Amino acid sequence: MRAISCLLLALFCFGCEYFFAENESRWHEDGDADRDAEEDEAPWSWIAFGGGNFCYNLGGDTCETTVVYAFEIMDSEVTQAQYEAVTGKTPSFRQGCGVCPVENVTWEEARSFCEFEAVGGRLPTETEWEFATRTGLADGDDFCFNVPDDLDEIAYFAENSAVDEDSKNATQPVKRKNPDQNGLFDILGNVAEWCQDVWCNTVEEKPLNSCEWGHTEEDCLSEPVMHVYRGGHYDSPRGNLAPCARQQNTGASKYVGFRCARDAPGTQEFCHESDADAAEK
Repeated sequence: MRAISCLLLALFCFGCEYFFAENESRWHEDGDADRDAEEDEAPWSWIAFGGGNFCYNLGGDTCETTVVYAFEIMDSEVTQAQYEAVTGKTPSFRQGCGVCPVENVTWEEARSFCEFEAVGGRLPTETEWEFATRTGLADGDDFCFNVPDDLDEIAYFAENSAVDEDSKNATQPVKRKNPDQNGLFDILGNVAEWCQDVWCNTVEEKPLNSCEWGHTEEDCLSEPVMHVYRGGHYDSPRGNLAPCARQQNTGASKYVGFRCARDAPGTQEFCHESDADAAEK
């Protein structure tokens, strides 16, 4: 009788071990899916920049000092899930990756998303984007038209963005690479990012003040109107991810997404003051 009991106990324990072994991988997969779902639903976060004097690069060794007023910018690119939650649309070329950056959106669609009440922002000006990028890189001034040494650690680009060895390059989930020193993820690579600005062939053609540049289409108009995007993308060669590289487009592209910015509290009123009023403070 005791032998039968021991045999039954041994079979029970073996069954338990088999059950847990068979289901362990599935539970881990489910857990990963749950974490991805949580990332899909996570609200965006904002990184604050206090602003200051900034030498905006005009090309070559020439730069011009301008004032960048305090602003905030999203810590990562807007994802497919976030875009769908606000607009109900799924425009991306790469479908089914909620944690990947949304792309294939026009400048107008990106601006509209940022201006939704639920978001409360706007597209960053080109000056703000470059200020945020270069201040987050070690020796950012030196890397203006060169790529940072740790590019592989912070960015997805042509050399590291294939899903596997047999697939083509594609967008990758946000926040999987290291952030820069400011806490911004994917500020270079993954998708290029729309800026507020109308494209000008040279930056001398537009004011550099971050409150002025990007908020008007009266200057540098072309037919059709083109807008700036920055940062390079998942299919860009390494050299195209230089922080000061500028590009332009008229419509949607599977290579271009965006992140939103917003005025820091009190900044909007300050930006609309005259220089004389500001100087008296």
